[in-house]
Amino acid sequence: MADNLEELYEKYNILSDAKDKVSQHSKEYLECIEGTKGNDKEKKLAAQIISKFFKHFPSLQDQALNAILDLCEDDDSMIRISAMKVLPLLCKDAKEHVPRVADILAQLLQLEDQDYNTACNSLIQVFKEDSTNTTKAIFSHVHSTDDNSAREKCIQFLYKKLIKTQDKLNSEVEDLLLEEGKKDYTGL
Repeated sequence: MADNLEELYEKYNILSDAKDKVSQHSKEYLECIEGTKGNDKEKKLAAQIISKFFKHFPSLQDQALNAILDLCEDDDSMIRISAMKVLPLLCKDAKEHVPRVADILAQLLQLEDQDYNTACNSLIQVFKEDSTNTTKAIFSHVHSTDDNSAREKCIQFLYKKLIKTQDKLNSEVEDLLLEEGKKDYTGL
């Protein structure tokens, strides 16, 4: 098992040393994505490598994102937390992933304790990248779930975490919040 971890470090070094030619090393990046199927240490390292080089491999972004999302469902809380922490980094240079990442993080608001706090913090970071699409994704989750507790957690997050932490929301987000706020959320 230590061999696989060492191999991941070697792949990281190859990618890191490649500098502006990093995109020529898709084979190594793909092997790092596969590292998310290893042991706990390999999963954490693979998640970090994926996030660091994500922008350099547009053709592998969906596969890389899926690997990170799988880690968000891991049985080990520390793996889930590591995966949630890298999700906002994936959105920095690839805003097209914001709706999907925000939706997943909205679902993860169901977790407890440190997992919940990490999901909140990551969702706030994604919100800072693209507030409108993040808000839309959260409301999309609210509308698509039959779980009252899930809806309540999402709405609480929007109104308690986001609105209170933001000095000024853009007008599109304000309008969206007002429009959605007028809807009847019975059962909450």
